[in-house]
Amino acid sequence: MFSPVTGSRLANDHVHNALFNSGALGDGCAIRVTGNTLYAPCDARVETVPETGYEVLLQASSGLKLWIKISAFTHHLMGEKCQRLVGREEQVKAGTPLMNINPVWLKSKGIEPVFLIVVRNTNSIRALVPANNKYLVALEDHLFELYV
Repeated sequence: MFSPVTGSRLANDHVHNALFNSGALGDGCAIRVTGNTLYAPCDARVETVPETGYEVLLQASSGLKLWIKISAFTHHLMGEKCQRLVGREEQVKAGTPLMNINPVWLKSKGIEPVFLIVVRNTNSIRALVPANNKYLVALEDHLFELYV
């Protein structure tokens, strides 16, 4: 699976989110964003794009559910400066832009622009192996390998 954003991979223990760090949300990784656009990492159906913005839940044709959220502390922004480009139940192809964000503005609000990319139904996969890349370019570099 290719990276849906451009940025630097973070070690999971460097993310300030206890649920993510514990694995309670599922297996995944974190990326400190340097780009402005979140892309669909695979062909999928958009299950959820909340009005509060800054997150999306995708279901791939294989049944895999991917939750992609920027920071744990963006709900109070109510979607400000988050341009949602897709809607609920929409079918998207890999590479489709899902949302635009402004990482510089987020930093000015005291929010680290870190996307959490989590496989929510890890019981449907045998293994998730992160790629070794420290820096990822959206749609060019592998984020992780999934074994189903």
